[in-house]
Amino acid sequence: AGDIGMITAGRLPRRKRGGGAVPLVRTQGPVGHGGYLDPSVMPRYADPPGGVLLNANNKVTPPGFPFAIAADWPPPFRARRLADLLAGDRPDPITPQMDIHSAGAEELLAFALAQLDDVAGRRPLVRTLERWDGAMDRRQRAPLAFMFFALNLKRAIFADDLGDPIDRWHGLRIQAVVRALTAGQPWCDDQGTADRVETCADAVVRALDDTARDLMGLDRELGRTAIWGDVHVARFEHPVFRHLPVVGDWTTVEVATDGGNDTLNRGAMWFGRKDAPFAHRHGAGLRALMDLSDLDGSRFVIATGQSGNPLSPRYRDLADAWRDGQTLTLETIPPEAGDVLKILPKD
Repeated sequence: AGDIGMITAGRLPRRKRGGGAVPLVRTQGPVGHGGYLDPSVMPRYADPPGGVLLNANNKVTPPGFPFAIAADWPPPFRARRLADLLAGDRPDPITPQMDIHSAGAEELLAFALAQLDDVAGRRPLVRTLERWDGAMDRRQRAPLAFMFFALNLKRAIFADDLGDPIDRWHGLRIQAVVRALTAGQPWCDDQGTADRVETCADAVVRALDDTARDLMGLDRELGRTAIWGDVHVARFEHPVFRHLPVVGDWTTVEVATDGGNDTLNRGAMWFGRKDAPFAHRHGAGLRALMDLSDLDGSRFVIATGQSGNPLSPRYRDLADAWRDGQTLTLETIPPEAGDVLKILPKD
């Protein structure tokens, strides 16, 4: 059926020292670079045995690759989930794009809840997290509970060791938390208490207590039981009119969405924004499914709408379709066209 391949595009400097992530002091050694790596040494893959090539922002370099491409790779959760989906019956192409299962949440909860004894394990919040299937569904409460819990657990483990920088160490840091839980007492012990040595179970219980308070506070604020879609909202502001009172709100498109930082249907958040830490701030603004055997059968959708004119009925007509995984075709020749005029060069 043909060949498939994946290459690492772009020019990579052949650095004399360091990986390029931080500035270097010239007096401490050579700096700069001597040209660029030959494209032939860059990571590339062709026709793998399983017939599948994938990437979800995960590490692309093989073990032992001698050159620095990036200092920090995103966790492998999205790539792992995509590999699992493609390992079974091949789904409709839109299915992986819209998948909202959080492999990161699954991993963190497996390690965290295992720390609890039978008494702590009977808490209603623990049962909610245990029964959750890991889907970051906007209509459910469990994803909201997990997000509060993950942030609170990170703080319970690391805040006493890091101090104020903990507030600038954004994100859930699932891999770091899991490593701390498996390492045991050194990280979980609270350095601020001299009369006792806290365990990882203590840190998990403290995070559960903080999560229960966070959920109750949000419930009181909303006047009802809060769910993930109450706080995970994609907000599209007009680049100009957003600065104007009244008009800015009128031209803003908002839609509650599924997903999270490590789901294939990416609904990434910026936790540094204290006013709305769970707002959906990064994701796929355009989805495209290219059918190379029939390009007219390719499917597309964009966020917001088909028009950039706020007065147009098409200004926000695709917001829900984009959120829900619906797509449109863009035929090169509309089926209702009665005649086709072809203008060809004389030669």
